[in-house]
Amino acid sequence: MIFLQSWIARIAVGGAVGLAVVAGSGCKSSGSGQGPTDASAADNRRADERLQGPWRITDFRPETPLDPTMATMLGFYQPTLILEIQQGRIRAITSANDVHFDRRYEVREALGQRFQLVVYDDAGVAQTNYCELQPDGSLRVKTQTPWRGDARLARAK
Repeated sequence: MIFLQSWIARIAVGGAVGLAVVAGSGCKSSGSGQGPTDASAADNRRADERLQGPWRITDFRPETPLDPTMATMLGFYQPTLILEIQQGRIRAITSANDVHFDRRYEVREALGQRFQLVVYDDAGVAQTNYCELQPDGSLRVKTQTPWRGDARLARAK
């Protein structure tokens, strides 16, 4: 069961905390290197506000193919897995209301519809994903760690 929870956390946060592509990071400089400016902090807050709520994984395309076991598990969990993003926490919840993980996140480097979503694993290691909010309300994510790939999330109803 621990393996399964670890795998779900990886696919949902590192490999599927989003879906489809953001070719670049959409980053902007925070100025003097002393931390975010007031303007960038406000941009980060606005992006974070738009993230709040439940999301469903609609697609995930890894850069390298998943092994058959992982591909089967993704096919099984993807239709029922909800990512609940709320007040600095991201949780993966199945339709049976089982929480598979609960992790801290931050929004960084927001510029327009693009931003970084940094999720901290259980050891406190940052996993950075590059995101872009789409005109149709979906979220596109280019995942960097631990699995590289492209993902898309849609609002869960």
